[in-house]
Amino acid sequence: MAEDAVAAPGPAGSATEQELLDRLNRLRVAAARRHGKARLSLRDLATATGVPRSSLANYLAGRTVMPLDVLDRVVLALGVDPAQAGAWATAWERVTADRLPAAASAVHPGIPDVCPYRGLEAFTAEHAGWFQGRADAVQRVLAALAGPRRGLLLLGPSGAGKSSLVAAGVLPALAAGGLPGSDLWPTALTRPGPGPGLPARLAEPVDGLLVVDQFEELLTAPDGDREAAHKVLDRLTALIGAQSGRVLLVMRDDFYPRLAALAPELLDALGSGLVNVPATLGVQDLRDIIVEPAADVGLRCQEGLAERIVADVLAADTRTAPARQAPVTVLPLLELTLLQVWRRRRDGWLTHEAYQRAGGVAGSVATWCDAVVDEFPAEQHSIARRMLTALVRPADDVHHIPAVRQQVPLPVLRDLATDGEAAADADAVLAALTAQRVVTTRTVRATNQDFEGTDGVAVAELVHEALIRDWSRLREWVGQDHRFQDWLRRTAEQHARWAASRDPDDLLSGSLLADGLDWSARRRLPADTATFVVASQRRQKAGKRRVRRLTAVLVGLLVAALVATNVAFWQRQNAAASQRVALSRLIAATSDSLIGSDPDLAALLAVRAYRTSPTAEATHSVYAAAALPQYRSLTRHGSAVTAVVLSPDGRTVATGDQDGTVRLTEVATRRSRHVLADRTGAVSSIAFSPDGRTVAVGRVGGPARLWDVATGLTRATLPGGPVGTPSVAFSPDGRTLVTGGDDRVRLWDGATGRLRRVFDRRSEGAFALRFTPDGRTLVAGGRDGDTSRWDIGTGRPRAVAHVDFEDAAAIVYSPDGRLAASSAGGSVRVWDLASGELRTETDEHTAEVSALAFSPDGAALAAATTDGFLRLWNTATWQPRVQLHGHAGIVNSLAFSRDGLTLASAGDDHTARLWKLTLLRPRAVLPSRETASAHGVSFSPDGSTLATTGPPEGAVRFWDPATGRPLASALDGRVDEVLRVSFSPDGRMLALIGLDGGVRLWDSVTGRIASLRGRFIPEMAFSPDGRTLAVGGREDAILLWDSRTGQAKTTLRGDFGQVVSVAFSPDGRTMATGSRQGRATIRDAATGAEKAVLGGHTAQSVSVVYSPDNRTLATFNLDGARLWDVETGRLRAVLARSVNLDSAMTSMAFSPDGRTLATGSGDGTLRLWDVSTTRPRATLTGAPNSMSTVVFSPDGKTIATAGGSEGVQLWSVPIPDAATAVAEICHAIGRNLTRQERITYLPDESRPDDCPRPSNER
Repeated sequence: MAEDAVAAPGPAGSATEQELLDRLNRLRVAAARRHGKARLSLRDLATATGVPRSSLANYLAGRTVMPLDVLDRVVLALGVDPAQAGAWATAWERVTADRLPAAASAVHPGIPDVCPYRGLEAFTAEHAGWFQGRADAVQRVLAALAGPRRGLLLLGPSGAGKSSLVAAGVLPALAAGGLPGSDLWPTALTRPGPGPGLPARLAEPVDGLLVVDQFEELLTAPDGDREAAHKVLDRLTALIGAQSGRVLLVMRDDFYPRLAALAPELLDALGSGLVNVPATLGVQDLRDIIVEPAADVGLRCQEGLAERIVADVLAADTRTAPARQAPVTVLPLLELTLLQVWRRRRDGWLTHEAYQRAGGVAGSVATWCDAVVDEFPAEQHSIARRMLTALVRPADDVHHIPAVRQQVPLPVLRDLATDGEAAADADAVLAALTAQRVVTTRTVRATNQDFEGTDGVAVAELVHEALIRDWSRLREWVGQDHRFQDWLRRTAEQHARWAASRDPDDLLSGSLLADGLDWSARRRLPADTATFVVASQRRQKAGKRRVRRLTAVLVGLLVAALVATNVAFWQRQNAAASQRVALSRLIAATSDSLIGSDPDLAALLAVRAYRTSPTAEATHSVYAAAALPQYRSLTRHGSAVTAVVLSPDGRTVATGDQDGTVRLTEVATRRSRHVLADRTGAVSSIAFSPDGRTVAVGRVGGPARLWDVATGLTRATLPGGPVGTPSVAFSPDGRTLVTGGDDRVRLWDGATGRLRRVFDRRSEGAFALRFTPDGRTLVAGGRDGDTSRWDIGTGRPRAVAHVDFEDAAAIVYSPDGRLAASSAGGSVRVWDLASGELRTETDEHTAEVSALAFSPDGAALAAATTDGFLRLWNTATWQPRVQLHGHAGIVNSLAFSRDGLTLASAGDDHTARLWKLTLLRPRAVLPSRETASAHGVSFSPDGSTLATTGPPEGAVRFWDPATGRPLASALDGRVDEVLRVSFSPDGRMLALIGLDGGVRLWDSVTGRIASLRGRFIPEMAFSPDGRTLAVGGREDAILLWDSRTGQAKTTLRGDFGQVVSVAFSPDGRTMATGSRQGRATIRDAATGAEKAVLGGHTAQSVSVVYSPDNRTLATFNLDGARLWDVETGRLRAVLARSVNLDSAMTSMAFSPDGRTLATGSGDGTLRLWDVSTTRPRATLTGAPNSMSTVVFSPDGKTIATAGGSEGVQLWSVPIPDAATAVAEICHAIGRNLTRQERITYLPDESRPDDCPRPSNER
């Protein structure tokens, strides 16, 4: 059989359709002999393939071209190895290229022949309808273009689809009006390369948008073109600074250090205008890429095919797979796979069979390219190899330039690929590579030709850089040919210099010439290169007869060299600093793009960026990472961590794993206290006694044990039933330990381990156990849905309704024993145990729910899923509060600390993690009975008093902000429902304004209340000296009042509109107003004369806030926030745009030092923004209602928020400095970047560890 297999013909070398059919028929003969027959009949073949005999007869006779899916079935039925089936398909496509499309429609009428997948080719504007799954990336670029920056640098790795993103995503979106007025923008798309295309574009002012794609090509220009490249870089720098039009540069991110070294001025002009292509694609993105283009051309996917492809894509990268994300660099592989599947479509369907025969995602590039090369006859293999390696510019390790594809003129490519006598073979190989889309050819205008009316030069290049990354055979060839290609590149640069100057010193010399003479003897060189080598050799011979220069000249040169050395040293220092700044920005951008999918890695990259250079971008990344809820990661287990619990004092965390090991670890230092080894079964639950001195461990298939926390010694062994003792729980007083698992619940003495009582459940095992807070009742439940209750004192069962848990993976009971929560796939169901009714069901999880836990106060429910995510739910409203991510895989266990401020989680990734929840809740909530519906909040200037409005209506209450306790009885403001309240700058006066427009001034010294005459808009502001109170009039007026006497001073009239907001500048010279008509203005505070009109808001009711330093004015309404320069009235930044009304900004305040801006939103979220970078520093959630008021305390350490029925919340301001934030990150993550992470994300690995571990953790 082996001999038959060797003799069986393959497709290689078939030049025509008939030759390939002959080989296929000989393959039939070989297959028949293996089965002892003279020939395999059409009946046999039809039975094996499921194709009618008449159709097979037509196919094999060549009367009708055979579809690819039929060819696959035939060759497999004839015994071809599935790994070689792709070679037959590739050969068939090549020889039937002119007939296959027509044939497909003839065999399958009505099935469209338009392919919506691009393989390795870029999408262009005409393919915009098929460019799917990249909406987030498009929106990210549009958001950057909407800002004030005139220059943007779009960065992404090779294969991230940057060119497609711009051509088929961003530009069509702009043309469709994706930004205000963008449908009228003139746009131009160009790229560097031979010819004057880019320089010609840059010669004229940019009006609209200029896109420079594949910008890295400018940075790899040979030395002879370096001057021209620098001119282009300088021109781009000037255009970006010209403030007319916009410039978008699209570049591979691994060229960023090169750009920083060559053009630091350009990076300075770009500033913070860096945009990273999102590093990952979500499940829905991947599905859209597969399904939507097919649907657009009338194709359908077999059931489960899209999900199968998505699963394979996710599994291709183990780093992002646990987060249900795929690296964006998978796009070329996915598109190529989909193209191969489309070519094997059947009757308008994309099928599982076609996908399998295409080799799947992982093998698509290698399978396809290998099949193309294997098709060549033996004498053409070396030509193909030389041709392909010539199209790759080898990596330059010295300058940290990675390998990239390069354009090579066709005459040069022929010279490099042949020995001079096989030009026809070279043309044939090139034609085949081009037909199979491995190589593309195009015509570019030569540099020395005019822009118009030229034929240009034909060049070839690889179709995509994914070939260099993912085709192992090409990588191997390039590595083997690296020395020659590197010599050829350096010689080409030297030749370009000599051709331009004809300076003999630019001829080859030294090792370059020696290597050239060696190569010229071994292989054919391009004609001009060979001539250059000969000229250099002649010059070398002549140079041997020259004499050396005079010693006196050398002495002079030495002196000059010393001076130059000092200058060069200074220049090198500046260049190195610029490169560090650029590198820091790049790493920070990478950190920002990963913070959603891999927060640990993002945090470590933020630290690296900051330590490289503390740029504004790096500082922001550090702040963003430090604001993440996680604050400890414990990674000492050797197997999946299956249980976790915190000690009552929160200082120790106990974790148990699949191997049966329990570790007690100090939270503050991560130092291991004890390792409790017991290999009798996997740990399933752990419980601390209330005094923290004993820990109970439950196991699957083994007994429970009581351990002494101080000594680590066993106190007692508690036997269980056949399934062991998987559940354990202590009573509130610690005297009783309960164990469950089978149909019995056992109660033990918590100190001695003596069995006290056994409760029979008469149903399946009890896996969920909970004592009520008074310790009098025990609740136990299992997956059968039965919940049991017993009176601990009498042992009698108590009535409880049946609940259908439906084989839930997780079941927990609320602290009061009234509710049960169970998992149901990706949902959480909450049940009322008294009635058995379903209270609510949440279905917003991305994967199956694997663990649940109620907080000690019952106000929150934590749910974890099999994809590593955690979500906290507010049990009052059953709305999600926050989503956390850090585990790489299934989360097995959750536990809250006793104070509810820490959540512990344990997962299959061998880690336990601790999450700080302080950002998820205020430090104090003033009693809602006294502050319900409060809208007005004001701190006294010394910070000792907080004034809040109502209830009752018309009242003002005073509080100690440090303790949250009331200070005095309520003040009757004598107005109808107080809406706003404000202390004067000296703290003596308190101004109140009510719903009815009435204004009152309360003197805290005399107790006198003065009423202002009239009815006003409910907004007001004290002047900085406290002597004047400004309030908005009903119609186009601001009224100024003497705050001590309550007498009117003057009325400022003008085009105010209906004023809804007013603010004095800190120096008292100007006043800002916002109107209901959406108009904001800066005016002279004395005269009301208009100084600047601030436009841009599209929604109504603009509010205004001055920064304490008087330099910035913030305006906001439902469409977002903007920061303005007070002196010039020019827009500084667009802080945020509201996605919907729920997330719209409703309040805003500057911190006393002016560095932070706090914003409240309609969904109860409080965000803190860095004013200098206009980026968020922290997000605080937990307020259930809209925040109508946000106020900083005078010391900047507390924020008070109000709005809705939940009263007033006091928040601690979590704003550490950058150095402190770095230390917190290192302490939280507890590790450094791994070697693989450094290789993947850092261009320079030489830096030492950024987070050295303390000695007590080593």
